[in-house]
Amino acid sequence: MAPSVLSTTLSLVGLQVASRLFSFALNQALLRSTTPQAFGLATIQLDTLLNTVLFLLREGIRGAVVVRLPFPCLTLHRQTLELTTNVLQRTPSAAGPAEATLQRQSLLIPTLLTPLAVAAFALYHHYVSPSPSPAQYAPVLALYLVSAVLELAAEPLYLRTLQSWQTLTTRRVRVEGAAVLVKALATLGAVRAVSDDDALLAFGVGQLVYSATIWAGLAWVTASSSRPSSSSSASTSSLELTEPAKAQQPLAGARRPSVLPLERVDGRLFDPGMATLGWALTKQSVVKQLLTEADKLAVGRFGSAADMGGYAVALNYGASGSLSPVDHGGSLNLLD
Repeated sequence: MAPSVLSTTLSLVGLQVASRLFSFALNQALLRSTTPQAFGLATIQLDTLLNTVLFLLREGIRGAVVVRLPFPCLTLHRQTLELTTNVLQRTPSAAGPAEATLQRQSLLIPTLLTPLAVAAFALYHHYVSPSPSPAQYAPVLALYLVSAVLELAAEPLYLRTLQSWQTLTTRRVRVEGAAVLVKALATLGAVRAVSDDDALLAFGVGQLVYSATIWAGLAWVTASSSRPSSSSSASTSSLELTEPAKAQQPLAGARRPSVLPLERVDGRLFDPGMATLGWALTKQSVVKQLLTEADKLAVGRFGSAADMGGYAVALNYGASGSLSPVDHGGSLNLLD
């Protein structure tokens, strides 16, 4: 196993273990500090709503970015996709300037789908919200919506860490681990600060803090990784002095629109191969999400608050998944 893959795997294992321990400890503390009804509503309804919306809006593009990575073992897969979609599946290294621009702009697709997340939360509030609504339910739902917007805004940064997985994955994992810790502390602190009737508000505060930490952490990771060194800055400055006209020359066929910060290249805003593949993977994600979260969706839709609380407690004690980071690290080893 390559050192980079081993380091990534160990980081993922550490994050998974820390996340499980913190989540279990937090849930135990929350069960002693709040009512099972509030705990069940947050875990079964609101968390599932947020995770489902985010999964459907960003999982397809994440998969498309991974397929585009320049690994030899993915060559056959890309050729198969070309036959099924009739669109070239170019890797970033094999793409020209115009294709690279379209691929870079395709990373913005999850962020541009933010209105769909707003619509999903609005429909949920209108048709699925419990009746009568618990105390502070509407503000908590709004906090979860803001959290979804923040994570979709941070998605292009996340996709950049996927493209540079050998150098940025470990740092991204640390950010995610820090976000889990901050969420645990924020939720527990908010539970202690509010009354029992407003305990549900603490879960919204914790989720908002988590999403804000993810956004800020990924922004720091990508900004620090793209910051040039002193020597490279000097060489870049000399190149800009010798070839200023070339640096300012726009792409052939490119036109900058007046509203969105996107360049239209040959009448396109996004890479057709990545968009087509992302849509195909998104349709598969619908089935995957239904199979994975069907129990929570059913309990959240048809169960009472007490039912959701009891089921959430059972999930907390029976949570598993310790082998998932090893599996993810193994997939990275196959790609290396």
